[in-house]
Amino acid sequence: LNDLQALAADWSDLPPDDYLKDGGRYRRRRHSCFIVEGPAVNQAPHRAHWQPVEYNALHGGLQRWFAPMRGETVARPVWRQLMQAAAGLSQA
Repeated sequence: LNDLQALAADWSDLPPDDYLKDGGRYRRRRHSCFIVEGPAVNQAPHRAHWQPVEYNALHGGLQRWFAPMRGETVARPVWRQLMQAAAGLSQA
């Protein structure tokens, strides 16, 4: 539980989402992708977040370059455990 709670500081310091087409300032985020192969969890090269307008009618249809996740976060063993657990659920 303490390891998970240590992630809260990173979530409290998310940069604003500068891609809101309605001019809003109501979302904050980071974006990274990970590849999980067995016990290995690797952060993929940084890339834009993209959603089609059919999925996100308001904010879709453009490449959104959010700041990547912090290195300190992805280096934590608990982050690797979370990614492995999520990957396990997607394979079920």
